[in-house]
Amino acid sequence: MTCMMLTLATVICADTTYALENAALRIEVEPRLFAVRFVGFKGKENFVAPLPVIEAEAANATWVDAGGLQTDVLPFAGKDAAVRRGPAEIVEQRDDYIAMLGPPSEVSGVRLKKEIQLDADAPRAHFRVTAQRVATEPGNCAIRNTIRLPEKNTVRLERTDGDVRVLAGSDVPYTGVVKSRRYWLIPVPPTKDLRGVVLGADATQMIVANDSGTWTRKIVEPPADKTKVPNASSFLCLLDSRTNSYGAALQGATSEIKNGEFITFEEEWTFEKRGK
Repeated sequence: MTCMMLTLATVICADTTYALENAALRIEVEPRLFAVRFVGFKGKENFVAPLPVIEAEAANATWVDAGGLQTDVLPFAGKDAAVRRGPAEIVEQRDDYIAMLGPPSEVSGVRLKKEIQLDADAPRAHFRVTAQRVATEPGNCAIRNTIRLPEKNTVRLERTDGDVRVLAGSDVPYTGVVKSRRYWLIPVPPTKDLRGVVLGADATQMIVANDSGTWTRKIVEPPADKTKVPNASSFLCLLDSRTNSYGAALQGATSEIKNGEFITFEEEWTFEKRGK
């Protein structure tokens, strides 16, 4: 395992939202919440659903669910504020790139770095998360990136990637998945009431579709050993009609890392606009 310390020459504390833009796309991040708050075409719908956070919560370092796109470290150790919401420091920031470094976590023993690189011209971006072991003893670690889904969206999975399984809430007869010729379709919200349903699939990419177009999230380096992926599912989806909580995640394999070592999980994002 390669060892690399996440050392910085310049660190900027940020309490505002930063936007990356090219000719087609806009991505907004909020370092003090360590979250991506907007992903989409300029002037169009948001592919993620941020949650409102009151100023008192945003200003301190307690755990908070900001929605949007966030990262968790597995095994899940509860409300790990350092991992989930930072607050983060800006390592580097340009019009097309941002790198944020979260605080060391005493709960999970890691420190997260998040990077977004927007393509100069094409509707494409890369999202990379690095987890570095800061605890003295070795530990197991996997990275999961979850988006909170707005309503009136549909998640698509290629049927060639395999079946969708029910991991929780299996006592309900309807799982929220619709079979088409090419895709497994997961409408948000579900067409029937679902409570605590969690779906899983061995899929290394997912598509989110709304009225503005599609957003494809693809794992750049799919796990070589699928048995090391939590729940044997690179893709997860939560559907809970009672709380209006809908989420879709991509996650990597579990690795043991020692102090100073790191693992990375990278997604390639591509977008296709509907109409003109």
